[in-house]
Amino acid sequence: MRYPMILPWLARKSGVTLPTARRIWDQVLRESEQKFAPEVRGSKFWGHAIAEFRRRLHAASRRSPRTAAPGTQGAASLLWIHGRIICEATAAWAGYLRGACAAWPRLLLARQRMP
Repeated sequence: MRYPMILPWLARKSGVTLPTARRIWDQVLRESEQKFAPEVRGSKFWGHAIAEFRRRLHAASRRSPRTAAPGTQGAASLLWIHGRIICEATAAWAGYLRGACAAWPRLLLARQRMP
């Protein structure tokens, strides 16, 4: 079965594994096909499928606290926040070092040219 390209991103964002997200997507499609039997694959069908999929992903993320998305309560959310702070600080420091390394040769050349 073909899955939407955004499925892995939604799964990762909600803290659910990709196989679980695929299983939920398959269930939602089957139920939507039964609900919208004469009009399968119409705009109402896809609107219902996406809304139901996101609702079930949210429910599944609450059931697995170890991989829960930020905003959920518990130690997993706190660890995610701390990890994110460390990543942002590391990225800022790396950007500072890249800028300093790029500017250093120009500063040396400007100093040599001074009388």
